[in-house]
Amino acid sequence: NGLNVGQVKELVLTDDNKRVKALLQIDASVKVTDSTRAKLVDGSILGGKSVVLDKVGAGNPLKDGDEIR
Repeated sequence: NGLNVGQVKELVLTDDNKRVKALLQIDASVKVTDSTRAKLVDGSILGGKSVVLDKVGAGNPLKDGDEIR
């Protein structure tokens, strides 16, 4: 129930098979910082998943290729 600010471009399992890394393409107008956290959630009652980005405080801007935890 949020705004669509980008899309998932790729999903990859980590080497230990315990986590998934998602390559996100986020609109340039969205300010993402090193205090932003990402969480995978159910998208809707019809299925699918969504990634929720939560800003948990002030932070330094991320650049292309940086990681969100």
